[in-house]
Amino acid sequence: RGRGAHGPRGKTTRRRKRAGAERTATLNEFRGGTTFSFSSETPLRLQATSRNATIDYRAVAIAKPSAADLAAYAGSSCSAAVEVVHALSVQAGRLSAGRWPGPALAPEPTFTDGFMVPRGWPATFTRDAAGGITGYELTNGRYRRTKFPRP
Repeated sequence: RGRGAHGPRGKTTRRRKRAGAERTATLNEFRGGTTFSFSSETPLRLQATSRNATIDYRAVAIAKPSAADLAAYAGSSCSAAVEVVHALSVQAGRLSAGRWPGPALAPEPTFTDGFMVPRGWPATFTRDAAGGITGYELTNGRYRRTKFPRP
């Protein structure tokens, strides 16, 4: 009783508008509602609105950096918080993250300044006002958005 296909007290509504227009789906949860708005405009957009905030997601082009572009990411970065040093280099046209003990990992570009390390670890490089790389933030099973600044 009180349960539907969308969980306790859940309800989903959909409104379709003419082709190319915004589509909206509303999910009413136990403690309030969250509204998801999808837009087929370019770039594609997803907007999630809850009682506390509105988050706007926009589609971006997949990054395809050249070996010369990847050279800017190469270098050593150290996190004092976790006492780890990572050495990044370019090998065979790909970014390579050396680690000890174990083989190097090859992060795949996902968006500008964003990479996904093969173990499912997202890494986002940070830049200063002049556009120079200052380090990166890494999330893995042990830590979340840990900063690895360049020396």
